[in-house]
Amino acid sequence: HTSHLTPHTQQKLSAKKRSVFTASNETKMLPPSTQTKLYGNELSAHCRAVHAFLLGANVPFQFVPVSSAEELLAHFEDLKITERPAFAPVLIDHGIILSGAPTILRYMGAKTGNMYSTDLTFRAKIDHYLEWHMSFLFKVSSVLLHLLNASHPALYCRELSHMLGSDRAPVTASQPPPVVAALPSTAGSVTAPTASTSGSKLEHTVSASALVPDAPVSASTVTWDTDEIGAAYTKYLNTLSVMESLLADSAFLAGPVMSIADVVAFAELQFAAIAGIELKDYAKLYAWYEKVRTCESLGNAWTTVSQVIEEFIEIAKKEQDEAKKKTDHMKKRGRDARGGSRPPDVFHRVLFYRPVHEVYRLFTVQEEWSKVTGKPCVIGVTPGSAFDFHDGAITGKTLYMLENIKLLQSWRLSDWPEGKFSTTKLGFSAVGEDKCEVCMEQADIPAGSFKKIDDQWQTLMWSPLSGLPLREHNVVIFFDYASPHMLYDLLMDSAKASKWMRAKCEVSRGSGARLSYLDGAITGTNIELTTDTKIVQSWRLNDWPANHYSTVTINIHRVFGGSDLSFHQTDIPGDKLRALSDLLDKHFWRRLRREIAQNY
Repeated sequence: HTSHLTPHTQQKLSAKKRSVFTASNETKMLPPSTQTKLYGNELSAHCRAVHAFLLGANVPFQFVPVSSAEELLAHFEDLKITERPAFAPVLIDHGIILSGAPTILRYMGAKTGNMYSTDLTFRAKIDHYLEWHMSFLFKVSSVLLHLLNASHPALYCRELSHMLGSDRAPVTASQPPPVVAALPSTAGSVTAPTASTSGSKLEHTVSASALVPDAPVSASTVTWDTDEIGAAYTKYLNTLSVMESLLADSAFLAGPVMSIADVVAFAELQFAAIAGIELKDYAKLYAWYEKVRTCESLGNAWTTVSQVIEEFIEIAKKEQDEAKKKTDHMKKRGRDARGGSRPPDVFHRVLFYRPVHEVYRLFTVQEEWSKVTGKPCVIGVTPGSAFDFHDGAITGKTLYMLENIKLLQSWRLSDWPEGKFSTTKLGFSAVGEDKCEVCMEQADIPAGSFKKIDDQWQTLMWSPLSGLPLREHNVVIFFDYASPHMLYDLLMDSAKASKWMRAKCEVSRGSGARLSYLDGAITGTNIELTTDTKIVQSWRLNDWPANHYSTVTINIHRVFGGSDLSFHQTDIPGDKLRALSDLLDKHFWRRLRREIAQNY
């Protein structure tokens, strides 16, 4: 599988270590005449965990390295089984076929009497940890590895997804549990689920094709949101803190002696080095890590199974250092030195009254698009595949897919110059259970096409899909000789507001209270009130879509000669912004300024 590494990375792999990626693994296994076989690849933490356990338990077995999900499936072509495993590790033991590290380790631990106690209380604690591991440490580790880069941000994910199918496909991290009591309980079953087997596959990682079609990806062409990486780091570090607390009164994760729980956790934490996280910062966790690494029961197992990941970490660190140097160079020299980063040419926030998974499918499943819009389309399902909307009016390629979270596309209109593509990023986020927000950023649009692009997103995409584009309105108004108390009182007193607005107003000074301005043209609720300083309210106009509210934030500041009123309103329906701005100017700001000038 080294052919899928970037050429720069291939050059760094020594001939000795490169052989570890391939069939030379078979030379260190026991004779292949046994009835036990393990299929996998040692870039996978789960494969390393199972491999190390079998070596430490002196189980006679044959290790069969696999370099792709297809190769794994090929090994099972001739077996008469109803469903062939699609992810590694896979164990065949005297005709029994098992997949997933927790399931395999429970089975082999029970069979060999190693690291899986027959004491039901101890075994329950082991199962307890394994369930937590799959729900938290495995997931946050997956997300962090997905965001960080070696030679480019998806090197690890592309390599491993190609080799192992869905074993470590990108997934969305759950929030780490605040206390150990939040860990899910288990019944101590030997065949508990292994998690993430139905997650994203290879198509959910960045392909080798570039942001510009048919050009190779380089380390400097892919950028990532710093807030995403920061959030992933926070979740990972919070999870390490939970593990530190687990070890407060125990030598190992499930009790006083080492178990399969420790084997799985150790293999997963080997990835911490790629993220530059020092386990030494967690005293008890680091002491535990060293005990597992050097424990006699596993002998030299960790040394044997860790050659691939250690080589990968070494390469990753070097190339991360190179990427940092390039980033520092761009920051020092400015945007024109090596491209730099800039705001998108077009940016839209769009609200859908559908769950996030349904909205994501509108852009990735052609049957869903056609069903909603009544228009034919072509949508490929893997990175590098083409799409075609509105009979060729919009064409391009999908470059990157992260299910229910993000799409990256190379995108063009039919009347653009030949070969001209823009880069379009679609980010999906849930807003409650039944709403979703899509953020669209589009860059590299041909000169003279900006207004047309804005209009066509609305007419060709958002309207047919029943999306509601959202806008914001910001204004700062200076009121001569007005105090913050005066402005707050004029806005929050029903009688005074009705007088200067010349229309009925009903407003209370309590959080959660209903409000109405201009004879009911504006209705809403108080969200947060700070006397004479801040007003936060939900607003809607009577001609807006049903049940759609915006958020209004008013901040009042005393300045020389009077007061500044800062008005910020979000989530305004895009086609209603101009009317709202005119209404506020005519019925609020002009009349309020006149009231103060004449009567105060």
